[in-house]
Amino acid sequence: TWGDYGGSSQQGYVCCWSIKNPVHPERIFRADNAGVSSVDFSFNHPSLLAVGHTDGTLALFDIRKHGNMPVLKSTVSGGQHTGTIWQVKWVEKGKDRGESLITISADGRVTDWSINKGLECTNLIRLKRMPNKLLGQSQIKGEALLSRQSGGMCMDFNPSERIFYIVGTEDGTIHKCSTSYNEQYLDTYAGHAGPVYRCRWSPFCHDIFLTCSADWTAKMWRQDRLEPLLTFQSLPDSVHDLCWSPTVSTLFAAVTATGRIDLWDLQNPLEPKTYLELEGRSLSCVAFAHQEAAVLCVGDDQGDVTVLKLHGAEFERPPGDAGEPEAQADKMRRFLKKNTQ
Repeated sequence: TWGDYGGSSQQGYVCCWSIKNPVHPERIFRADNAGVSSVDFSFNHPSLLAVGHTDGTLALFDIRKHGNMPVLKSTVSGGQHTGTIWQVKWVEKGKDRGESLITISADGRVTDWSINKGLECTNLIRLKRMPNKLLGQSQIKGEALLSRQSGGMCMDFNPSERIFYIVGTEDGTIHKCSTSYNEQYLDTYAGHAGPVYRCRWSPFCHDIFLTCSADWTAKMWRQDRLEPLLTFQSLPDSVHDLCWSPTVSTLFAAVTATGRIDLWDLQNPLEPKTYLELEGRSLSCVAFAHQEAAVLCVGDDQGDVTVLKLHGAEFERPPGDAGEPEAQADKMRRFLKKNTQ
C-alpha cells in the first residue's frame, strides 16, 4: 500500500506482489481520492481484497478483475468511517460460518461489515478514553463528548475464542473487548506512554499477545494480567509494527521509524537476537511469509517492499516433532512458567 497517512494525499496505490518476482507487482490498483492505509485478503475468497483509506472509505477489490473499480465501496449513508481506517481484517467465525470483515478507525469505531447487500456496517464498539497514568491521566471527566472518544489504531481477534478481541488506541491503552458487549470493555491494559500501533495474539499460546508503540517499546502481555509480562526496549524511536514467527513460538520481528528491523527471542528480552538497518527509511509494516523458508517482508515510507531471507536454524521451523504447533506451544508455556510469575 502507498499513500500519505496525513490524509492530504489525493492518490494511493495497492500493489499485489509475488515473492518469486520482486521486480514488478502482479497487479496495481489506484485509489484516486485518498491514500491507502490498510489491506487484508479474505481467507475464504482469496481473490477478494479489502482496502481501507485515509479518508475513511472501505473498498473491496477482486484481484481477478482488471481496472481500478472496486466491486463494493462504502458510503456515508451506509455508515462510512469519518477518520483513517488504520486496520482492516477478515476474521473467521468458525467452521462453516464464513468470515466477518472488521475495521478500526481514527473515528473511534470498531465496525463489522456485511457484504451481502452492498457494504452495510454494525458498530462493535465506540472507543472511549480511559485514564492512563503513564500519560499523567488520573481521571477523565468534565470534557466535551468528542474529547472523551478515543481513536482506534489496531485490533486482533483471539485465535481460539473469536468473540474476544483486543484494540490498541492513540491514548496508549489496550482494551479487551467482546462482540457480545458494545458498551463496555472487559479489561484495560495501560502499559504504553504513546499510541499503540499494533497488537497481535500469539498463534501458539492464545492467552498471550504483543503490542508496540510510539514510546519506543514492544510489550508482551497475558490476558489475565493488566501489567506487561516483558518489555522490549528498541532504539529511541517509535516501533511501528511487529509480528510473530509462524514457526518458532518465542520469536517475533519488529520495525522502527528509524529503519531498523529487530528479531527478538522472548528468552532474551534485553537485546534483539539480530537486527538490520535500512538507512534513510522509516519502516511502516512487517510480515513473515507463511512458507517453510524463513522470509520477512518489510514496507517503508518510500513505497518499497524489502524481502529478506533469514539464515540460521533458529529462525526456521525445527525439524521433526519439535516443529509441530503443539510442541511450539509447550515451548512457550515452559518459558512462561519459568520466567513470569
